[in-house]
Amino acid sequence: MYISGRKEAWGMKRFRLYNYGAVVVSVVVTAVLMAVAPAHVVMHFNGAGAADSWSGRAGLLLEPVLLLVIALICDRVALLRRRRVGLESMPTVTFGEWRLVSFIGIVLVVFVLLQCYQVGLLR
Repeated sequence: MYISGRKEAWGMKRFRLYNYGAVVVSVVVTAVLMAVAPAHVVMHFNGAGAADSWSGRAGLLLEPVLLLVIALICDRVALLRRRRVGLESMPTVTFGEWRLVSFIGIVLVVFVLLQCYQVGLLR
């Protein structure tokens, strides 16, 4: 893959594999949950944890879209950090990129748990 005429290093490719792989996992989990979800799912919980807003099954697609936006931001941050310090050709994933990957992983777990709660699997 080429970015601005420069060949991209394997480390950045690996980072993107982890980054966007989490988005793919989120889409697959959402598809499975949409298949087992009731016609209406919870979209909002009040301060006491009780449901106060409902939507159709398509409301479950909000989490993968938000995760994609977060992944795009993390991708851009990682690329700009590499360019700033001249590590475009570094063949490994940097420590800062691993932090972004772990952040995406944590967001993925939180979103999957939220979706399970929305569908009613965790009540």
